[in-house]
Amino acid sequence: GASLANQKHAVRAVSAFAGSLSLAFMVNSILVFEPEVPVRAKQKGGSGPGARWNMSKLPSKSSSSAIAVFEGFGFAVAGLLFAEAGNRAVGTVHGVVYSACAVASFLVSSMIIYGLGGLLRHMRRMEISRRLSDAVTFVHKRMNSADLRDGRNRMREIDVDATLGSLEYYSSALSDSGHCRRRRDRSNGSDGSSSTGEIEWRFWQAFRGGTMFIAMQAAGWVLFSAAMVPLFWSIGLALTGAAHWIQSYTTHAGYAAVLGVIVIACSLLFFNRDNVGELFVWTPDFLQHVACICILYVPAHMTLTFIISTFLVLGARNAAISWALLLPVYYSLTGLGKAEKDGSREWPAFRDWLGSTCAWVLPRWFEGSLEVVVEDGAHFDKDQRYVFGYVPHGLYPLGAAYLPLLPAWRRMMPGICPPTLCASIVFVLPVLRDLLQWLGLRVVSKQTFIRTLEQRNSLIVVPGGQAELVLTSRLKSHREAAIYAGHKGFIRLALQQGARVCPILCFGEATSLSNFIDTPRMHQWSYKKFGFPVPFLATGRWWISPFPARGQGLKFVIGKPVEPSTNCLGLVPTEEQVDEYHHQFYQATKRLFNEHKGTLAGYENTEAVLVPSNQ
Repeated sequence: GASLANQKHAVRAVSAFAGSLSLAFMVNSILVFEPEVPVRAKQKGGSGPGARWNMSKLPSKSSSSAIAVFEGFGFAVAGLLFAEAGNRAVGTVHGVVYSACAVASFLVSSMIIYGLGGLLRHMRRMEISRRLSDAVTFVHKRMNSADLRDGRNRMREIDVDATLGSLEYYSSALSDSGHCRRRRDRSNGSDGSSSTGEIEWRFWQAFRGGTMFIAMQAAGWVLFSAAMVPLFWSIGLALTGAAHWIQSYTTHAGYAAVLGVIVIACSLLFFNRDNVGELFVWTPDFLQHVACICILYVPAHMTLTFIISTFLVLGARNAAISWALLLPVYYSLTGLGKAEKDGSREWPAFRDWLGSTCAWVLPRWFEGSLEVVVEDGAHFDKDQRYVFGYVPHGLYPLGAAYLPLLPAWRRMMPGICPPTLCASIVFVLPVLRDLLQWLGLRVVSKQTFIRTLEQRNSLIVVPGGQAELVLTSRLKSHREAAIYAGHKGFIRLALQQGARVCPILCFGEATSLSNFIDTPRMHQWSYKKFGFPVPFLATGRWWISPFPARGQGLKFVIGKPVEPSTNCLGLVPTEEQVDEYHHQFYQATKRLFNEHKGTLAGYENTEAVLVPSNQ
């Protein structure tokens, strides 16, 4: 009888949570409702003004944010009650159900308060401003749609009521928002800032929003994360029948989660749009330089070392359970918005710091210079589309990731900030995945290629790929810079999207690392069989370390945009046009290499060799 009663209570708890979540979705859909254009209904027999959305029935901006926050608090209280029920639950199933409901309630609470509450409070005026600008542009286009006939100005019929109605709607919404103030001017909004100079509200905005906001965010999320650990752990241990010793901590974890949610909610009051923030501003230079080298060359090594150490400390069973519980949560959180496809987790402060630090550290590490040069006669327009082909791949084409971040690039290529597309496999490993997403790197695919050009007008791709990686050893053994010329997909997409391809050559990077077990035939065979060379262990300085060896420095050469011989930009190209443009690009790459190979020591006697797809 007691067991049946407990089962009924658990079922009711799950049903109540599901019902509350459904109600929350309906309420939130009303809070975020904001029509792009006032809806008009044509009347019979004419085109006079019709019905529009009656926005007076909707809550104001501040009221919507307050509703979302209190809604989130409701889920936080529900999570605390579930945690207490899990503490008192009798039986494994009941404990797992209540603990899972507590975790889900706290996650929903944090998402609603920070994600929706912050959005409603801090981004509405940005959207209204944009829409007012769109309305003005709309009127401007309509007023310019005039014909000049017989020497007289004859205006086409303009729906004046609709035009003025749109302006009236947007103007009143903007004035009601209470934020019609002059904003501080910034250079541009390409790194997450708005065109007016203010930073936009985003779910991921590390080190932005002012000192108080950053401090409260850090405290709130630390409390929240600390509360989630014992809850997740209790679920995992309950499944093994060993959760009795940790159940007493679930209630405390619930209180910590509620406190963290309260701190996060209070931080919304201190968000400062005009404070972008600077990264590592108080960190000693030496530590910044060490961090820069480690971020570039050993993130995967450090992550694997940490994972292995958990198995040594916790034991194989406990470590496996812990990772089985934590990794799904980690991938679900870092996968929100598909950041590896749209760059939604790009971190401007981190990009700026890494670019400026690389410019100082790398010349000293390689004991040479770090040069970025543009070919004579090359001209780039930020309003045009470009696909930069980075050559050679080498063992690690790291330069393709940090080159657009260097101050020299930004000085010589103003307004052109291309994201780098890379293999999907590098987004699998934790930590490395975060670093790449913070830098704005994206997975190489057809959809991402097209979306990136639409968003940023340019991108960097390493066309040689893994096929060129296995040819890297020929640089030392045969004095040949083997450039794999078997891929044509990026050429076809560039033509379809109206983008010109531009070669980028990197001198010095491919010679800084080598495969510790250099077996070219084995690498060729394993690449054809598995898509990756085996064995693979990149080493450089200090014999077997993953840090690059000393060299003569690094030099990046940006070539001229290659103009197609036929007018096929922005059209669906034929195979002949693709083959011809492909040939033009690689001939331009080879010519660029031969012209600049004597500018960096060690490359004087190296020949560029184009390797076709059949080799």
